Amino acid sequence: MFEVPITYNCRRLNVERRVRYQYINILSRKYHAKRRSKRRRQANSLPTPENSAVENDQSESQLPSREQIKEKKMKLGEDYSDSEAETSSEGEDTTKDDNEFANDMNKFEKLFYRKYEKPEHSFEVWYDGNSVNTKKKHELKKTHIHYTRLNRVERIAKKRVEKNVVHMPLVNKRYFDIKSEGYEVLEPLVDIDSYLLKHIEILTQILFSSVSQGNWDIAYRTFSLLIRIPEVDIRNIWGLGTRILMERGQTTRSLEFLKWMSTVYSSKQNFVQSHCHRKAPVFRSGSRTHTPKYALTWLWNCLIKVTELISIEEEKGVNTNEEENDNGSKQSAMDKLTELIDKISEMVLVPPYLDDPEIWFIYSMCHMVHADYLSGKFNCQRLSGSRRDIARNQVTQHIHYVKTYLQNCSQKGNFEYPKQFIQSRLEEFEKRMYEDESKPENMKLQKSYDNTSYSNEDDEENPFQIDESNSFLGNLVEEGIDPVIKTHWEPTMNMDALKFNYNSTDDSSE
Repeated sequence: MFEVPITYNCRRLNVERRVRYQYINILSRKYHAKRRSKRRRQANSLPTPENSAVENDQSESQLPSREQIKEKKMKLGEDYSDSEAETSSEGEDTTKDDNEFANDMNKFEKLFYRKYEKPEHSFEVWYDGNSVNTKKKHELKKTHIHYTRLNRVERIAKKRVEKNVVHMPLVNKRYFDIKSEGYEVLEPLVDIDSYLLKHIEILTQILFSSVSQGNWDIAYRTFSLLIRIPEVDIRNIWGLGTRILMERGQTTRSLEFLKWMSTVYSSKQNFVQSHCHRKAPVFRSGSRTHTPKYALTWLWNCLIKVTELISIEEEKGVNTNEEENDNGSKQSAMDKLTELIDKISEMVLVPPYLDDPEIWFIYSMCHMVHADYLSGKFNCQRLSGSRRDIARNQVTQHIHYVKTYLQNCSQKGNFEYPKQFIQSRLEEFEKRMYEDESKPENMKLQKSYDNTSYSNEDDEENPFQIDESNSFLGNLVEEGIDPVIKTHWEPTMNMDALKFNYNSTDDSSE
């Protein structure tokens, strides 16, 4: 009932695919050649009533006698397959096509799909009339072809392919005869010829039925058995595995599973559908030009998980949701966000992530979350001097990264995102760094910070507060001398010497 998630491939299937696409390519090429030759024989402009008869007479007189015979037989509906004209034109086309395709017999499928939109280019994308590639958009054929001409085109295509079918097995010959007549061959997806394939089929049925019924424990056990079989391609059922782990409350394990998928299954190899045609499509398995969906799912889930942890930390307190890393060390939400940013920065250096607009959008959202967190923690009352400037520069830098990566996202592809909402949020982050200074009670405090020069500008608070019981410092204040400004405190000062000077000063005053 359900498709078995295995890679099933054999020599017979490859030969069938090659013969099928070779026949279709020759058939379509011969048909278009006939139409082009017919257009060339026709006049470029419509004839007027005055000169229509003259133009028709001239066009008929200019045609060779052999072509005139063909046209007459086409009108009468006669068969002229044994004529010399057919053999001569057929021989010329045969030599041309043989020289073109004899070197590489595996290009027939590529030549066939080159004329159409590939499914991975339109996966989960809604196209309107303006965004569709007009070169590959085929309209309905409103022209008709005569039955005799159709038989001739099919007969020429069969003769071209029969040279390669002679040395093929009997199964492939029968398959070609059936397909050339316009019929479809009904056969099972996988021939169950071993106990292992039978077990895989039963486990697959149990897995899908358990997921549909919501029995996640049985589905988890079945999935754990399937992924341990070497013949099973995990890229066909990774979506079910992620859903099962999340439903069982194992969100961390689902992220680890997706990370393992992105690490093990490399996207650096070219995807050749003709070699392993039973594998998952390219938009699910990934290649050098297409990002795998499990990698995108992993990045989105990591970003959502980190954002939830940051919101919980802000509500309950700092570092209340620390989780253990693979090495056993605990990580906070901001550490995980920094790790995610570093991971994406490495991914965007190589294809296919380099040209994927969705990866750049996730990258920009990571910096946006970081800017939101830093701008929320910014406080002008607690920061002064270089500390305040460094905090502002960090927020400004992340905002700059967000704008730059969103621009790359727009340049890489037609990826739509809420531009006005993101722009308003970035402006709000910038206002947070200056809204405390606009208040009148904070402006006076800010002036006192700016006019005060400490020996160490990075000190957030004055470590030397005036004690009310200290008469020496009190006398200095009454005389108008600020001890914080005039006294230069060396970090290696001896506190005993300070006490001695303090006592000697009191004695002299007495």
